[in-house]
Amino acid sequence: MPPPRPTANQDDIPSANKQAKLLGKIGKSITSARSITKIVEDAYDNVNALMDAAVFSIGIYDEDTERLVFRGVTEKGKALPEFSYSVKENDQLAVWCFKNKKNVVINDHAKEYKKYVSKIKRPTGGRSPESIIYLPLKSRRKALGVITVQSFVPNTYSKYHINVLKSIAIYASIALENSRLYEDMEKSIQRRTEAVQVSQDNIKVLSEIGRQLTSTLDFETIFNKLHKNVNQLMSADVFGVRIYHRGRNTIEYKFEMEKGKRYATMEVSMDDDNNYSVWCIKNKKEIFINENLKEHKKYTKKIVVPDGEMPHSVIFYPMKFGRKVVGVITVQSFHKNAYTKYDLDILKTLSSYTAIALENARIYESMEDKVKERTKELQAKNQELEKLSIVASETDNYVIISDRNDKIEWVNAGFTRITGYQLKNILGLTAAEVLRGTDTGQSDALAIARSIKTKKPFTSEILNYRKDGTPLWLHLNVTPILNKKKEVVRYVSLGSDITGLKLSEEEISNQNAIIAKKNQNITSSIRYAKRIQEAILPLKSTLSEHFKKSFILYKPKDIVSGDFCWFSSVVSQGRKLNLIAAVDCTGHGVPGAFMSLIGNSLLNDIVNTRREYSPDKILEQMHKGILRSLHKGGDSPDGMEIALCVIDDKAKVIEFAGAGRSLVSIQNGKLKTVRGSLLPLGMGLKATARTLKRRNRFEKTKISFKSNDTFYLYSDGYCDQFGGKHGQKFMTSKFIDLLKGIQDKTMRQQEKVLDETMEDWKGKLPQLDDILVIGIMV
Repeated sequence: MPPPRPTANQDDIPSANKQAKLLGKIGKSITSARSITKIVEDAYDNVNALMDAAVFSIGIYDEDTERLVFRGVTEKGKALPEFSYSVKENDQLAVWCFKNKKNVVINDHAKEYKKYVSKIKRPTGGRSPESIIYLPLKSRRKALGVITVQSFVPNTYSKYHINVLKSIAIYASIALENSRLYEDMEKSIQRRTEAVQVSQDNIKVLSEIGRQLTSTLDFETIFNKLHKNVNQLMSADVFGVRIYHRGRNTIEYKFEMEKGKRYATMEVSMDDDNNYSVWCIKNKKEIFINENLKEHKKYTKKIVVPDGEMPHSVIFYPMKFGRKVVGVITVQSFHKNAYTKYDLDILKTLSSYTAIALENARIYESMEDKVKERTKELQAKNQELEKLSIVASETDNYVIISDRNDKIEWVNAGFTRITGYQLKNILGLTAAEVLRGTDTGQSDALAIARSIKTKKPFTSEILNYRKDGTPLWLHLNVTPILNKKKEVVRYVSLGSDITGLKLSEEEISNQNAIIAKKNQNITSSIRYAKRIQEAILPLKSTLSEHFKKSFILYKPKDIVSGDFCWFSSVVSQGRKLNLIAAVDCTGHGVPGAFMSLIGNSLLNDIVNTRREYSPDKILEQMHKGILRSLHKGGDSPDGMEIALCVIDDKAKVIEFAGAGRSLVSIQNGKLKTVRGSLLPLGMGLKATARTLKRRNRFEKTKISFKSNDTFYLYSDGYCDQFGGKHGQKFMTSKFIDLLKGIQDKTMRQQEKVLDETMEDWKGKLPQLDDILVIGIMV
C-alpha cells in the first residue's frame, strides 16, 4: 500500500518537517555524487521512505546516439540490466515525457495511457506497473533526461508524490550537470597534462639526439640517427641532409629518404633558382610552407621535384658552422598543413647539431685517413723504423715509438712542437708519466689501459699537459707491432692536437648562453615598447566614456601589435563629432608596432591639428603622409588598412570611409556591409598628389541611424585565423553570421562570445595575425 497523503492538520506538521529534512538529506547526497550510477543509488536508497517506488530509474539523453539510456534501474531492490529507448519511439512514455518536457502521471495504466501514447508497450525488463510518474530532467532549459517511479498497485500517487519527485528531479538535474562539468574538467586537465608531457619528452629526445650526433664522427651514422629520431618528433615522409660544396658550386643530396627508401646521391647546381635548397643556402634563411602549390612563389617561380612525388608541406633550414653555411636539412610531408612553428624550432635545433656533427666528422675523416695511411706503412715496414722516422718527423701530427712496456724510444719533431718535450728529456719514460696531469680523466686513462691489453689498434681522446703546464687535448691512434708469435714488440702512437676543436665546442656552449641572454634583453625591450604603445593609443575606458554600449576585442599576435584602435572627440560648428577607426598596419610584432605609431601620429595631426573631419579627406591626407614618411612617392610594401567613422549624435548620421576594410551595420535586424576602397593606404598605385587629383581614391558613405543600431569595425586577423577540424580560415562570411547571431546580447557579452569563439576555433594552432574588433551601439 502507498504511504498516506499528508494533510494540513496540526498533528501532521512534525511528519512534514521530518519529510522536508529527509528531502534535504537526499538532495545533499545526490548533488555530491560524481557518477550516474551513484546518483541513481543515492536517490533510490532514500526515495522509498517518501513513496512507493517499486521501480525507480533515471534515463539520460545521449546526444550522439539520440537515445534515452537507463542505467542503475531498480525493481523492488533488485538491479535490472541497462536498456535504452530511441527518442523516435513515440509510443514510449519516457520518450513522450522527454520530447514534450512535460510530466506523465498515471494511476491506472490500462485506462490512462492514451493521454500520452497510442498503444501500451511492454517493459524492457521486469513486470508491468500500474501507477507511473515520469518527470523531465532539465538544466538551463536544456533537456537532460527523465526520472521515473513506478508501482504495481493502482492509484498509488498523489500531487504530494509528484511534488516530492519534482524536488528529487531538481537535485538529480543539478547532480547530472555537475557530473558532466566534472568529467569535462578531468578531460581538460588530462589534455593539458599530456601536452606538457609531450613537450618535455621532445626536449629530452632533442637533447639525446644532440648528444648522439655531436659525439659521432661518421657521416652515415649521423644520418641514420637523425632519420630514426626525427620521425618521433614530426611528420617526415621525406627527410634529407644536403651538403654544400663551395668549390664545385653545387649541393650534394648526400642523404635522402622518402617513406623509408634511400635515394641515390645526386648534385644540383647553385645556379638553379627553382630549387628550394639553393634558395635556402643563398639567403641563409629557412623555408616554411604548408601548402606548396599556393606558397612556392615566395621562393621559386615553379615547383621542381628532382625525384619522387611532390610534397605539400616542407621545411628547409640552413646548416651553419659559425658563419659558414655547410648545407641544408629538410623535412617534407605529402599532407597539407603538416607543420607548425614548433616543428620549425625543432628542425632549427637539429640543424645546429647536424652542422657541428658534420664538421667534426669531416675533420675526423680527414685525420683518420692520414692515421690509416701512416699505420699501414708502419705495419708493412716494421723492420725499417729509421726510414719511417724520417717520414714521421715531417708530419704535423706527433709520433711516438715505444717498447713492449710502453717506454718511449723515439718521438718525432711534431711531438716536440706540440708538447714542448725533447726526446733526450723523456727517453725511457711512458707517455702517461710525461703528459698526464691533475685533471686528466681517470676513466679515459683506464679505457686506454684496457685497450692496450687487447693487442689491437685503438683510438682515443684524452686531456694531457704541455711542458709549460698548459692543457693539451690529444687525439691518439695506437697500433701495437706484433711478432710472429702475436707478441707485442713495440707500440706506434700517432696523434694530433685537437685543443682548438675542444675550445670550439666550449665556445659554442658560451655563444648559446650569450644568445639566450640577448633574447631575454630583446624580449624585455619589446615589453617596454608595449608599454609605450599602450600609453600612446587610446584606452578602452576612453571609448566607453563616449559610447556606454561598446567594446574593443584586442588580441595582439605578439607582445606589441600592428593593429590599433584610434579615437577622438571634437566640436565642429557647434556639433560634437566622435571619430573612431580600426587600423591594420602591415606586419605584426615590432614592425607592425612602428607602423601603428606612424598611423596614430598622422591621425592626430590631421584631425586634432589640421581639423579635417571628413573621413574620405582624412584618408587621402594619411595616404600622402605615409608615402612621404616611408618612401617619398614610390610604391612600397608598407602601409595600412583602415575603417574610419565620423559619428554625429545630434544629426543621427555616420560618415564612413575605408581603405581595404569595411563597416558592418545592423539596423532594425538587417545586416549591411559598407565596403571601403580596395587599396590600402600607402600601397598599390603611386598615389602622389597629382594622382589623387585625377582619381578619387577614397569615397565617403553617409548612414542615418537610430538609437540601439550597432556598428562594427574590424581588422582581417579574426577572419584569416586558421582553425576548426580541418585547419581552415574562419572567413568573413562566418564572422558576419556570428555578428548577426549575437544581437540579443549586451555589448560586453558580445565581446566575450567573439573571444571564446575565436579561442575554440584556433585550438592549439598558433595565432596568425593581430586581431581587432570594435563594436558600438549608438
